[in-house]
Amino acid sequence: MSLSIHKRTGQPRAIKKIDREETNSEEFEDELQALICLDHPHIVKVLEYFEDPTHFHVVMELCNGKNLVEHINSLIGTASASSTIEREASIIIRQCLKAVIGCHSKGFIH
Repeated sequence: MSLSIHKRTGQPRAIKKIDREETNSEEFEDELQALICLDHPHIVKVLEYFEDPTHFHVVMELCNGKNLVEHINSLIGTASASSTIEREASIIIRQCLKAVIGCHSKGFIH
């Protein structure tokens, strides 16, 4: 995954580079179309894609910040760590379940 800036809008984007030799083109197209049709606030959005002779490039919204482990570790040691961690964990699990429900509503099983 690499970071890029959209030339026209100046918005940061993530670009996933996939080797064509290691990827079946039809499977890639099917998966890409599935990701494009999933429009949900808890699922990363595919904005566009392009290809060159050696790679597919998938442009997605950038999700920056801490990963889950870093986030939980940053809460440890705070005054109310256990209640804060439980609250944060319940929010994260709820968001994950909403994303799965979003997939299921479009006919995809995760």
